[in-house]
Amino acid sequence: MLALAPAAQAATATATADEPTYTCQTDTPGNPGLPIMIHAIGCQASNGAPTTGTSGPVKLVINQPRYHPPTWTCRQARTFGPANAMEVMAMDCRP
Repeated sequence: MLALAPAAQAATATATADEPTYTCQTDTPGNPGLPIMIHAIGCQASNGAPTTGTSGPVKLVINQPRYHPPTWTCRQARTFGPANAMEVMAMDCRP
């Protein structure tokens, strides 16, 4: 059986309807230590995730991951930029 490529795996990752979620195009190199921090770009908010300020806990889905697995649960997230193309700095994340 063939394994899905990372981009295909990311496309199949979905959050449950009740979890505040940020779905992002890609990620940038992150903090190599713990707790895990993820900087994601090209993000859209859904399921009640705010488009400004800090929120948490949240689900983070990365459609085209380059440095991290595609789906995370993070204790806190801070958003930057316009609502249609936000950047998200997610902190204390677990796959």
